Parts: sequence; C-alpha cells; structure tokens
Amino acid sequence: MPNFNVLDYIKYGLCAGIFGVCCFCSWYVPHSHYVAYKAQIEAAANKQIALNEFKEKQHTLIVQGIKDEYQSKLDLLNRAYPVGVRPTGTSTLLSGQGATINLDAKPSYDVLVNQCSKTTLMLVELQKYENERLGLNDPQ
Repeated sequence: MPNFNVLDYIKYGLCAGIFGVCCFCSWYVPHSHYVAYKAQIEAAANKQIALNEFKEKQHTLIVQGIKDEYQSKLDLLNRAYPVGVRPTGTSTLLSGQGATINLDAKPSYDVLVNQCSKTTLMLVELQKYENERLGLNDPQ
C-alpha cells in the first residue's frame, strides 16, 4: 500500500481544483457570450418592432391623406362633369320634321370627359402615392 503524505493530498486537491475551475470557465465564458448575444438580439428586435409600428402609422396617415384628397377632387369632378345629365333648360333635338332620334353627342362627350378626368386623377394620385411610399420628392 502506497504511503500518501499531506503534500500528495495537497497536490491532488490542487489538481482537482484547477480542473474544476477549468470546467467552470469553459462553461461560463461561452454562456456569458450567449447571454450578451441574446440581449443584443432582443434589443435589435425591439428597435425593429418600434420602427415597423412607426412606418405602419406613417403609411396609414399618408394613405388616408391621399384618399381624402382624391375623394375631394373626385367630388369636384363629379360636380363639374355630371354623368348623363343635360344642362337644365336646353333641348338640342333636331329641328327637322319627323326626327325620331337625338343625334346630339353632348351627353356622351360629358361621359367621356368624366371618365378621362377620373382616370387621370387616379393615375396622378397613384403616382403621388408611389412617390410618397418611395420617399421621392414631388415633381410638381
């Protein structure tokens, strides 16, 4: 049976302590890096969530503003070019005898002007919306 003295116990204890410290450090250092990384990712996610909410609110305001402006311009167009309504007090039937049809092109012209102006208004507002969405300056 080997003879152990106190110095041997101290050496073995010291080796076991060093081994324990090494094991703890090999676990703690990566864990602390992981915790820091997790906190960094969480902060970036919260920042992105706040940015997304801000952009969503800004987009809603822009769309509502353009929608309101479009609706007011459309109302003005509808007042300026009523569809299928002749001006009151006018009659443009042919003066010839036996005329059975009206050859007046004014109502269809009013319809055409109304449709063209609505389409133009839609395109202008769509271009304005795209410029706002892309952050471009208004060319007007």
